Amino acid sequence: MPFGRITFTKHPTLSHGSKRLLSIRLLVITWLTMLSLPVLSDTALKFVMQDSAPKYLIKDGRVRGLCGDVYMALKSRLNAKGINVVITKELLPIKRILMMVESGISDAYCGAGRNPKREERFIYSTLPVYSVSNVVAAHEKELFIPQSFNDLSESKALVGALLGTSSATFLKQQRGVVVDDQFHTLDNALEVLAKNQFVRFFYYHDLGLNYLVPNSGLPLKVLPTKFRSTPQWVIYSKQTRKDWRTILDEEISLMVNSGEMSAITQPYLQ
Repeated sequence: MPFGRITFTKHPTLSHGSKRLLSIRLLVITWLTMLSLPVLSDTALKFVMQDSAPKYLIKDGRVRGLCGDVYMALKSRLNAKGINVVITKELLPIKRILMMVESGISDAYCGAGRNPKREERFIYSTLPVYSVSNVVAAHEKELFIPQSFNDLSESKALVGALLGTSSATFLKQQRGVVVDDQFHTLDNALEVLAKNQFVRFFYYHDLGLNYLVPNSGLPLKVLPTKFRSTPQWVIYSKQTRKDWRTILDEEISLMVNSGEMSAITQPYLQ
């Protein structure tokens, strides 16, 4: 028995207007789907950790470090009030952290310096949680000890700083100081400094450098000059539920005023 003829029908080509309409429909469907998904910020406060020791450490899978210990104390306090807290254990660079908090992917970050641009993007805790001083690290054979920003300026030395930090922002505002703030990690910055080729000093806070330099195994030292001292705060996302943000801020203030915050932070600052 002979087979019948098979006719192939050419699929009609969509016009530009039809394609645009289809794209809009797909966007609407995607948007509605996203609305139907559970949002973690409605079920838990999310705290984010920075790749900055000893501010944040993970030891044996446990959250530690100055701000890590603050997080754990806050988690206990907030859990008692029926608020769940999730601490992201991935150690992230500061620029990514700031974007995450601004967008609401994360709700809070401990250890933020303060400047006008950040004040536009975030809500700051009523009280700071600790203070640090800015110092510089140098090669162990370095003989020059700058006593001021003016000394750094007159030396014409290239001073490294960590990308996206308030320390880097402040340093670049100092007249005549030559700054390279394109370092994404502290490990990379210290390795470059140890080679003693381009960067002569690295500017950061004493909390980090006094911990990292002795443990790096590199031929480096921290110089004694304290260029400035600055309070460090907890910042909140503007996207976070206002009632939870209020409770979190109240708990931080209670910890500061009772001395509990100092008991947590001081061992790391000595």
